[in-house]
Amino acid sequence: MKTLFLGEIVGKCGLSCIIKGLKSIDRDLTIANAEGLASGYGLTEDGAKILFRNKCDVLTGGEKIFYKKDLVASLPTSSRILRPLNLSGKDVPGYGLRYMDICNEKIAIMNLIGQIEMKIYGSSSPFSTCERFLKKITEQGIKTIFVIIHAQATCEKQALMRYLDGKVTAVIGTHTKVMTADAMVTANGTAYISDNGRCGSFMSVGGLKTDIEIKKEKTGQVIYSKDTFESPELQGVIVESEAGKAKSISVLRQEVELDLESINSKSNRPQ
Repeated sequence: MKTLFLGEIVGKCGLSCIIKGLKSIDRDLTIANAEGLASGYGLTEDGAKILFRNKCDVLTGGEKIFYKKDLVASLPTSSRILRPLNLSGKDVPGYGLRYMDICNEKIAIMNLIGQIEMKIYGSSSPFSTCERFLKKITEQGIKTIFVIIHAQATCEKQALMRYLDGKVTAVIGTHTKVMTADAMVTANGTAYISDNGRCGSFMSVGGLKTDIEIKKEKTGQVIYSKDTFESPELQGVIVESEAGKAKSISVLRQEVELDLESINSKSNRPQ
C-alpha cells in the first residue's frame, strides 16, 4: 500500500496546489493536515468539501481544528476529519480515530496532539492515549496503523516514535510547516518524519505573506496573516507498506504552476 501524507495545507495557494497537482501523484490513500487552509487559521466546512472532491481521503488538525464554527458543527457527523484523539470528554465534538478498508485490508488512522508548547487546553498525554487505543486496534487484528502527531517539539515526536517503534506502521509529525531531514524507516518497520512540511507557498513564512509575518514578530501586534503565492509546492511523504510494516518512506516536493488570474477570479475561488 502506498500512502501519501501531505504537509499542512496553507491558504488559497495550498488548496490550489492540491487542485492542480495532486492528481499526478500515484498513491492508494491520501491523509492531509488541513487546519491552515483558511489563511492559516483553521479549516472551513466548504474547504473540507473541496479537499474531499480532490481526492484527499482523510483530513487532520491540531490546535486550530476548532477555529471555524461551521466545521465544529459538522465534526460529529464527519469521521473523515480527525481532531486530536487525546482531547476527550462528552463536550469535545468529532473523532480522533478512523478505520478504513484500503487495498483489501483494514487500517487505522490515529491523530494526536503534543503537550509541549502547544496553544491548546485539555489534552491528555499522547503516549497514554495512544497506548489505550492501540490495544483496542490490535485486538481487532489490524496491522496497518498510522499515527499523526501534531506537535511543536521534535523531542516529543521522536520519543513517541521510539515508544511505538515496531507497533505501528508510521508516525508522521505535523505542525511546524517546515519539512525536516530525518525521514526514516526503523529496523522494526516503522516509518517516521518529525515534520512533513506544508502545501502552499515555499518562499514565505509558514506559507503566509512574509512582510506581515515579520511585522508581527518585530512589533508583537495582532495582525491577520495573508495568503501568498510565491513558489507554490506540494510537500509531504509517501510511505509504502506491506502487512503493517513500512518498507520505505520518500520525501515529496513537487513544484506546481498556478494560474493566479483564474484563482483570484470570483468564479473560481478555492475557499
